[in-house]
Amino acid sequence: YWFKYKDIESKVIELSYMTHFDDNQLKVYSFHIADLMLQIASEYESIIVDLCQVCSTGNKKVSSPGEKLLYIAKEFELEKKELRVAHPNMYFEQRLNSFYAPLGYDDDSGDDIYKNYNSIKHHRTKNLKKANIKNLILALSALYVLLLFYYSYSGSNIDAFQSSIFEAR
Repeated sequence: YWFKYKDIESKVIELSYMTHFDDNQLKVYSFHIADLMLQIASEYESIIVDLCQVCSTGNKKVSSPGEKLLYIAKEFELEKKELRVAHPNMYFEQRLNSFYAPLGYDDDSGDDIYKNYNSIKHHRTKNLKKANIKNLILALSALYVLLLFYYSYSGSNIDAFQSSIFEAR
């Protein structure tokens, strides 16, 4: 998972050199961002399934990746894990500049990463505006939280898994 995360992260950084990442640009959307969000969500779903196995939380009543995410998030309080954007080419002054919880959103809010992903996946042209910089950063940061939790729970030293974009707390 780590190598794929770093690949996606490098693509987001590259995008930040073409489109200025700041508070005024959060609603900028594109098909390229949609593709990145679909890549992130694919990793997101895979790691959720593996995380259930690693954590021995393979509750048979919980079958879909969405249900597994809700189960894991509740079981391990993932909504309390915080990050902030710390890349020098990303100039956020408001929410993303301070620590925030990428998995700490209300269901059905505009920050609902999984619903935004499914909207883009199933009706891309209708929901293209959801493929914006804000949702891209939130999705990538949520994936990073899951990765840190996955590697720490499986006994790895998470100091080896440093993001070029995010600072964890």
